Amino acid sequence: MISTMQSLLRAPGLLPVLLIAAMLPAPVRAQGHNAACTATVRAIYDRAIAGFGSGSICRTRYTMVNETMLHGRLVARRTAYETLADGHRMQTTGGEMDVYSDETTTVSVIPGRRELVIAEPGNPFASDRATLMTAIRDTIMAGATSVECVAVKNDPHGADHRATFQLGSRVRELLQLGTMAVLYNERRQTLARITLEFLPGSATRRVELTYESIEPNYRITAFDAPLLRTFFDANGHLLPRYAGYRIRDLRRR
Repeated sequence: MISTMQSLLRAPGLLPVLLIAAMLPAPVRAQGHNAACTATVRAIYDRAIAGFGSGSICRTRYTMVNETMLHGRLVARRTAYETLADGHRMQTTGGEMDVYSDETTTVSVIPGRRELVIAEPGNPFASDRATLMTAIRDTIMAGATSVECVAVKNDPHGADHRATFQLGSRVRELLQLGTMAVLYNERRQTLARITLEFLPGSATRRVELTYESIEPNYRITAFDAPLLRTFFDANGHLLPRYAGYRIRDLRRR
């Protein structure tokens, strides 16, 4: 479970949805102004996932900046993504690879290599969703030893407040994660940005998610058909837009 959470904290598709969906009710040791600020952050998360769940699709558009140590140099990579997710299915497009998944299957599309990879297991939002959400919530939010809430001005993404959660030694050791900062607009009750600062010894030093839009109850017909019909016709042949792609099927037989 620990290695799974470490991977998810760096995963472009799962991270923004997990951060929105997993952190709502966990208590943080805060009093007075900071307690009110923490309650506001949870209320904004509540609003962001109002339509999330089985039968309702949430569309999240965001930019992810991943700062990683590579050969002794700090390398920053910025990528724009769109994630569509409900309680059973998810797809993330953007960057070098698009990922589509449901309870049983994950399909990765790699245009640069003209490759389509079919694998299992599928979407962790399915059978293990409750366990995963609880683990992330308890580990990150309940593992915070303090929270600092301050007003901000002239934020380019419209935030007017920042809540910074300092994580305790147990969380720091388990996830190599030091702080989580949430920037939000209190007046509009919207989420602007989440920044994860990892410890100096971690290969990943910083992950920043800037939310362009979060749309609960998003209307789309793409989830109406079975997942594999996104790529194959009724006869099992690749659809024209994937003509010439190499198929790697890694599923157990």
